Amino acid sequence: RSICATVGQRIYDIPPNMSTGQRVGWIAEQLTALGLDPTAR
Repeated sequence: RSICATVGQRIYDIPPNMSTGQRVGWIAEQLTALGLDPTAR
């Protein structure tokens, strides 16, 4: 974490107690908020 902070890399903590499907959905929401297409490969 400290190295990431030093170089300006953001870290996103996934909320605890989520199912795999909920985690995937949460990550997709974060990508969309960043202007990225979560379905692109």
